[in-house]
Amino acid sequence: MELAQAIRERRTVLRFNDTPVPRQLLIDMLNDAVWAPNHGMREPWRFVEIKRETIEPMCRLIADWYQKNNRYTEEQIERWYETVIRVPAYLVVVAKKSDDLKIWEEDYAAVCCLIQNIQLLGWERGVGMVWATNDFIDCDEYREFLQIKSDEKIVGVLNMGFFDREPKPRPRTPAEKKLTSL
Repeated sequence: MELAQAIRERRTVLRFNDTPVPRQLLIDMLNDAVWAPNHGMREPWRFVEIKRETIEPMCRLIADWYQKNNRYTEEQIERWYETVIRVPAYLVVVAKKSDDLKIWEEDYAAVCCLIQNIQLLGWERGVGMVWATNDFIDCDEYREFLQIKSDEKIVGVLNMGFFDREPKPRPRTPAEKKLTSL
């Protein structure tokens, strides 16, 4: 697959089939993704793999947090839970924080580049993903569950798996409409 084709054809996938994502496939994608640009070779990322047996307690913790904080109705939470409990694999991508704003912005951007790499590498291998940044990612209970350190930020949760139907493309604004020439 050509790079431009992968970039244009990659889609956010929300519905997965039951095929597990092999751990070695995940590791292979990560080993390629870490070639993302990063200032000073700081490699400011870390990953938390959510194993199959950990998905249920993680989803229950989030559902409890939603309920406790009145985020959704009981029915909405139950529908959400029934969907997310079936996601074959989760990868939490974490960035090292910095008190220096310039370093933090550079590192956050690098981690975002890395996540895009993971998504493109997954697409190339038939693995679809959604990059989630839900409001629960900063709650203390979730951070503690995932062993996120105080000097780290969750940049995204990648819900991933193989899929049977490719989502339809959504239109993009042509770049020239957003290009300023001086």
